Amino acid sequence: MTKVVTGARSCAPHAFFAESYRRNGTDPLRLGVHPLQPHETFAPTCDAPVVDPRVVSDSGGHREHRWVIEPTVRLGDAEWRVEITSTDRESRLCPKAIAGNK
Repeated sequence: MTKVVTGARSCAPHAFFAESYRRNGTDPLRLGVHPLQPHETFAPTCDAPVVDPRVVSDSGGHREHRWVIEPTVRLGDAEWRVEITSTDRESRLCPKAIAGNK
């Protein structure tokens, strides 16, 4: 199950860490994710090129620095480039709702 936030400019799935690093003259982002909620034992890392660093306001009006990445999302034969920011949601009321848990 996935929660879709209508009215938001981008989505922000949960990542338990996000770090920028230097590789071949670029600064990609490495994210630690838990894609199989609520099972946290499977925790792959994902790397993506950074599109933009931004200050983003969450639904409660709190502002934080986030990295913006732009992966390709595929659904059947269709595909789209989407803007995604990521944040640590552990302290939130619904920590991993956007990450696709039930």
